[in-house]
Amino acid sequence: MFRITMTKKRIIFKGMLKCSHIHKIKQVISFYFVFFEVLTVYIPNFVEKDQFEKIAKMLVDLDENIPFHILAFFPEYKLMDYRAPTLNEILDTYLTVKKIGLNKVKIGNLGVFIKNEAEMNKFLEIAGPDAI
Repeated sequence: MFRITMTKKRIIFKGMLKCSHIHKIKQVISFYFVFFEVLTVYIPNFVEKDQFEKIAKMLVDLDENIPFHILAFFPEYKLMDYRAPTLNEILDTYLTVKKIGLNKVKIGNLGVFIKNEAEMNKFLEIAGPDAI
């Protein structure tokens, strides 16, 4: 289910984004001049690179400058059966999304998948400081 909720200060989109929602989002953004950004959690074996690829393709059609955040999942509470993503999984997803054409891609929860200085250096070498 996908809902658009409007308050005095914000317009909130909640739910699973599908291609059919892009038209609604375009109308709301253009009519209300709202700021729109997308945050998606990378959960290995559940939400992975192929889903990020689909989302990125939809967003590029809307506007390639939409801020897009790749958040690393960390196992907690009822989702303890899922593991955290690796540095290579996050970087591969980041590069894929950038290649599709999104310009403002950020990566969050770095402490989940970067465990030492060497991994941080690798992250900065591949994604660069602008990805943080």
